[in-house]
Amino acid sequence: MTRAKPSFGLSRLIRDDRGSMLPLLAAMVILAVSGAAIAVDLARAHALRQQLQLTADAAALAAAVNLPDVEAARNAAYRYAQRNMPGYLDVITADDIAFGQWDSEARRVSASEAAPSAVRVTPSLTAEKGNAIATLFAGVLGHGLLDVSASAVAGKRSPMCILALEPDKSAALALDVLAEIEAPNCTVQVNSRHQIAFRMLATSRFQAEGLCVTGGAQTSLLGSVTPEPTTGCPPQPDPLADLEAPEIEDCDFTDTDLDGHHGTLQPGVYCGGLVVGGSSDVQLAAGLYVIKDGPLKISDSSKITGDGVTFFLTGKKAVIDFEDESELSLTAPAEGALAGILVFQDRDFGGEHVWDSKAPTSLFGTIYLPEGSLISESSNAITPVNSCNVLITKSLRFKFQSAVSIDLSQEHCRDYLPGAVLGTVALLD
Repeated sequence: MTRAKPSFGLSRLIRDDRGSMLPLLAAMVILAVSGAAIAVDLARAHALRQQLQLTADAAALAAAVNLPDVEAARNAAYRYAQRNMPGYLDVITADDIAFGQWDSEARRVSASEAAPSAVRVTPSLTAEKGNAIATLFAGVLGHGLLDVSASAVAGKRSPMCILALEPDKSAALALDVLAEIEAPNCTVQVNSRHQIAFRMLATSRFQAEGLCVTGGAQTSLLGSVTPEPTTGCPPQPDPLADLEAPEIEDCDFTDTDLDGHHGTLQPGVYCGGLVVGGSSDVQLAAGLYVIKDGPLKISDSSKITGDGVTFFLTGKKAVIDFEDESELSLTAPAEGALAGILVFQDRDFGGEHVWDSKAPTSLFGTIYLPEGSLISESSNAITPVNSCNVLITKSLRFKFQSAVSIDLSQEHCRDYLPGAVLGTVALLD
């Protein structure tokens, strides 16, 4: 007797499963397509917001330059909005510009009877203004328009004498044990977003009119910092970003290594670097000294002196190396394309610049190393007391007992610094 096998309708079940899966697959396809469409529109919105933020920064800075003239400031903001976002209407209207005084604790521009010293600019593309951006795909889901906005505050503040341009790494400005920064009438800015962008170790000392850090700050209870760091500051643009590098001619001197030399050097292109040692005493004639593919090195208690001098460093090995006991007395030119620039490193190169000189008798001018790291190993101040200097580097570290002393309040100081670094306008939020 053959036992009948139970029938579960396998073929029918398969057909039923296929039928039941089709709606699910269709729904998944719709979700995937919708997600991709929304992602495209969100990416577009993000790009527009970045463009609006650049517009906000530029418009706010341009407006702040014209303060306290409100009308001139407002017109400047309009012009920069049009330049940065051509083709978009009403990116900035009168309602998008607020004038007043900057309240750093509340982080807002508050109305004041005093002449305005700060301005907030809020460019936007919104449905309310009638200039919102139409979506490419999300409209099928009921989101046909995108509202995008940004905001920036700029205003007057004290000159900036130290700027660390490094955008991401830790300890972009660092003070080791017993190191010191003294700059009571100017501000210090650290652009790094790292949680320890500014670092102080025990018994170090910091004094300035202001300390603004984009990321975070680490200080020591055994150290002294005045004022306390303000964190979360917007990064400040390089004030010398538009400074043009000089054109390089053929080599005038090659592998110049002076040992016990007493005399005068002439401007020119020093290929292979310039090394001064053996207790040399060198006078530099006024002009541009291009240090190419080699170091600018002062050693063995040697001395260099020069008025109206600029060093331009270019090439992989073109770095500062001022050894212990070297003596410097240098003044930047007061006129010309490189007015106020004492040292300028080619933006195509970086490296570590070691400044160990502890016997500077006079320094006037800007040390500009936009891609370089300046390391002070001196057991004393690398500048004279109350020097007229501005330091703009990618990063800056003061090692054990090293120090810097800067005073930009001296009336004659402004003659030896470029106007761009003396500008008192900066992004505040």
